[in-house]
Amino acid sequence: MASLLLVTCGDSDLQIVLPGDAETSRLIRMGSDTQRAIHERLLSGDLRYEMRPDAADLPRLGGSKLWDKEGSLAVGDAPETAVPHELCDATLPLVPVKLAGLDRLFQPGTEGKTPPPDTIVVFNTKRSHRADEPIATGRILAAWLADLFELRLVEGPGEVGCGTVCAVDYIDDTVPADGKRGRAVNPAAVQRIDDVLARISSEAASNVVFALSGGIPVYRDQIRACARFRFASARFFDCVRIDDPEHGLLTSHAPTFLPSDSFHARGEVRRLVQKGDFHGASVLAGQFIKQPDEKRWAVATRKIFRFLDGQLRSKATVPGLTGGVDNAQTPRCLLAAFRAEAALRSERFLEAVLWTSTFPDAAYIDLLERLEFVESVDEVQRRIFPKPGKGFPAGLVGGKGSGLPIERNGRNYLYRNSYPEREVFYRFFPEDAERGLRGYHEAMGAEASGSPSGAQQTDGPGIRLRQIRNVISHGALPAEAASWVVKSFRGAGLWSDESPFLLENLHVHDLIGSLTGCDPAEIYEDLVAGICAQLDNHRYEKEQP
Repeated sequence: MASLLLVTCGDSDLQIVLPGDAETSRLIRMGSDTQRAIHERLLSGDLRYEMRPDAADLPRLGGSKLWDKEGSLAVGDAPETAVPHELCDATLPLVPVKLAGLDRLFQPGTEGKTPPPDTIVVFNTKRSHRADEPIATGRILAAWLADLFELRLVEGPGEVGCGTVCAVDYIDDTVPADGKRGRAVNPAAVQRIDDVLARISSEAASNVVFALSGGIPVYRDQIRACARFRFASARFFDCVRIDDPEHGLLTSHAPTFLPSDSFHARGEVRRLVQKGDFHGASVLAGQFIKQPDEKRWAVATRKIFRFLDGQLRSKATVPGLTGGVDNAQTPRCLLAAFRAEAALRSERFLEAVLWTSTFPDAAYIDLLERLEFVESVDEVQRRIFPKPGKGFPAGLVGGKGSGLPIERNGRNYLYRNSYPEREVFYRFFPEDAERGLRGYHEAMGAEASGSPSGAQQTDGPGIRLRQIRNVISHGALPAEAASWVVKSFRGAGLWSDESPFLLENLHVHDLIGSLTGCDPAEIYEDLVAGICAQLDNHRYEKEQP
């Protein structure tokens, strides 16, 4: 399918030519009190009609309307005062005023650059309790569009497909417009819309064109949203000023989002951030990145996620990152703790296990990097390089016996190509991070506070954090085991029962504090408050002339 055209229609889409000479011919609308009666006669064949798109530019007749008066057509301000008109004995000239120039928009060279539609759906309403219901409009327009674009007219939505035109009653006596409990939109009516578009979507459309100028306004948004969902890879176009032969055009359907969409999205982003789902917030904000009026808050939201995910460039600033913490110098263990805290707030418990058990490893490397005689640390090769002319004090190098669990190595042929200029390096053991943290604090004459309380062993049969992390990383825990792990982490005092769940653990708090001089719980809350402030304070600038 090359192009899909979606049309909505209402009570003003079909008007009638009130004949006269070249200067007195006028367009007239049907009176609301008898519009349904006239439409029933059109459907039954009692009234003949012809389509007159060429008359769309005639002036409108103000005041008077066309009424059905005891089976005759009459013109006047009201049915009681209307006077019978000769139209009742003639073929009724119907004008599709909003679609009259539609075929011109698909001519070669048109700005929209989309081929003529090969599938058309006309959405109509058909309610018997409304005297003003234009029940025939959808079917009349569908038949006319089928002739206009040389497509096949089908009767029901079950037959719709490539090469067809169909009128679909999404509102009728069984499915009212407002549904139950005063809803503005009836989900059952939206389901009818979606059923049709889902059926068509089996044949992917390259272009979707909206001509949604008629019908019930709130349902136009539902049709747009449904079409964008069902035809996610298509290009979308709006028909603009169709009835204007000089200025009518197809325009790309952009901007995609209205301010109302932004308010809704920002509210959801705020909720996600407060619940710790920074990834979900980033994905939602990403839809608004290319919208000039929304870019500021969308970029700020994605920055927060990229910062926590370790993807943000060192020179970038992070909204809400305060307390002396610099993005370029953020300790690894701070990010691990933040990610564990965020996972706990959004109840992603196994992810929280991974980052909680990563915390000691990250903290150990952070501390090694800050030793005054260390130049750099290679995490991948597990190597520590001292500054030129310096080495580790003998009391700190303990291998796997005492002190820091590191070993001194001379030049090793396996790493000669990687580090040709290095004469001396040291090897560290991430699996011994917990012992390394204790050894570090002992060597520095400080109280050992490197790992979360209970980090070495949970309330289970001697299972260490690293073992649990490896099981989760390399396989999958059964539901019962996962539940036991979560219970054990809480029982061992690793996690609190309320937020902050991890950041006020005494050992986490003290270790991060020793690296940053800050309270990690306060830094986390500042990050959340910073992005929420961006969302709350977003303003739309006045357009320049």
